[in-house]
Amino acid sequence: MAATSRYTSVPVRATTLHALQAYRVGGKSYDEIILDFIESNPPASFWKEIERRSRQPDLSLDEVRRKLGL
Repeated sequence: MAATSRYTSVPVRATTLHALQAYRVGGKSYDEIILDFIESNPPASFWKEIERRSRQPDLSLDEVRRKLGL
């Protein structure tokens, strides 16, 4: 069964549309351009989680096993 896409209108200012049109090269749709931007710019919550994890102490495999009761 083929997947169907549902499209919608997104209101943007004329200056935003003009800037977006500059990225429309190689036959890319606006949908593809916007998704590229989203995927290359993770939300702040992602970076906060990365920072939180970097502050956690590194555990050896033995420590992990002990904590998990293995």
